[in-house]
Amino acid sequence: MNEIPIIRKNANLEIFTKIINSVAAHYECHVDYIAEENRLAFHGDQDCCKHITEETLALFSKGKG
Repeated sequence: MNEIPIIRKNANLEIFTKIINSVAAHYECHVDYIAEENRLAFHGDQDCCKHITEETLALFSKGKG
C-alpha cells in the first residue's frame, strides 16, 4: 500500500499578521510576514509598535468567569 504524504503547514503567524494589520491600519503602520524567515517585519512609527502589539494581544485576553 502506498503512503499518502501529509504536508503540515503552520500558518498561525501569517494569520496573526492579518490581525495585527487591522489594528496597525489605525496608526498608518503595517506588518509584513516574511515566510522564508518565518518572521514579521514592522513598518511605521516605531513608537507605535509596542502599543499596536499590546492592543492586538488584548483582543485575545481571557475573560473572567
